[in-house]
Amino acid sequence: MAAAAQVDHPEYVVVSWTTLQIPLSKTIDQRSTMDKKDFLALMSCHTPDKVPGFLRALYGRVKEDPETVWYLTVWSTHGAVDLFEATTAYADQRQALSKLSTAPLETHRCHINAHFWTYLKVDHAGIIDAYFPASISDADRQKAMRARGMVYYMARKPSAYYVRGHRGWVQGTQKFEGKEANVLRFLNYWRSAQSESEFKETEALGLANGRVVGVYTYFKEQLNDAGMMGMRELHCKFIDTPFCFFNGRPPPESDEDSEEYEKEIAAAV
Repeated sequence: MAAAAQVDHPEYVVVSWTTLQIPLSKTIDQRSTMDKKDFLALMSCHTPDKVPGFLRALYGRVKEDPETVWYLTVWSTHGAVDLFEATTAYADQRQALSKLSTAPLETHRCHINAHFWTYLKVDHAGIIDAYFPASISDADRQKAMRARGMVYYMARKPSAYYVRGHRGWVQGTQKFEGKEANVLRFLNYWRSAQSESEFKETEALGLANGRVVGVYTYFKEQLNDAGMMGMRELHCKFIDTPFCFFNGRPPPESDEDSEEYEKEIAAAV
């Protein structure tokens, strides 16, 4: 993978996105287990007064491939990430994560155009990676970025999603079918797998030329017009790192304490 272009954008946050492979026997995503407590304890180094620019940390298993775990840290700037990655705390955390993973860690950065983490903690977050040629032009990058996402033509209740999705470019290139590719990532916050499926199958909009087309179909058509090589769609239920770990509090020692920090998570949604 090519080196990332470390360019900040004032209206975007920076996400350090790490992929691990953790067996299901490690119950890091189950409430009140020692595996989860131990995993969360690895994030205690993210104390805001000691780590300037740190905003949030989340993780979760990919539903389509549950041994794949995504660990996300969110930062105000690339410089903030760089400073943290130069610390002993980062090296120690990285070593501990590597021991948990059955495959080498893979990490990249991406920009997202919002403080998205409040919405990412839904039961069925959808992550779409759209792949474009490494040589994509600025015009096509802008065209892809402006593509109409999966939103209603006219608002409906109940809505299939909690809020409109967010998006941003992955820094550097990634492999797609053996070729280097630029990646535009879309985050969608569905109420359920069923609501997502029904929206994609039934929701339509009318275009200026009188054509009626499915919202999902039109979304893909716009990306194809910008030169998309292909896309990957996955889903995840992300777990928020409780506030207590950012305040230097130790991991909970009992189920009662565990319930308290779970309440902190619920309050943040």
